[in-house]
Amino acid sequence: IYDLTRTIGIFLDNAIEASAGSDKKKVNFMVCERREKVVIEITNSYSETGLKIENINDKGMSSKGENRGLGLYKVKEILKKYSNVKHETIASKGMFMQRLTISKIKENSKQKC
Repeated sequence: IYDLTRTIGIFLDNAIEASAGSDKKKVNFMVCERREKVVIEITNSYSETGLKIENINDKGMSSKGENRGLGLYKVKEILKKYSNVKHETIASKGMFMQRLTISKIKENSKQKC
């Protein structure tokens, strides 16, 4: 639970800050249960900064200035612990999305907390 709330908190913090600097100022949060999965999506508007999407999870990588860029790096480190979680980042047409797809763990193989 801690890792999930920390991850969502980082995504929401980044989404709110990025959208505040954009023209549309839009943030959407969605949780959806599908068969054997739970999908969490956070979508926000943003202003183009030239930051490459493939680098945003690197330590210290930020479009917001110096001494920043630890949040998404921390998410990357957290998610390494969970083989049942898929993380996707998509940026298109002024919108940015972070998606977590969490595959449900079968009852007899639950991980211990």
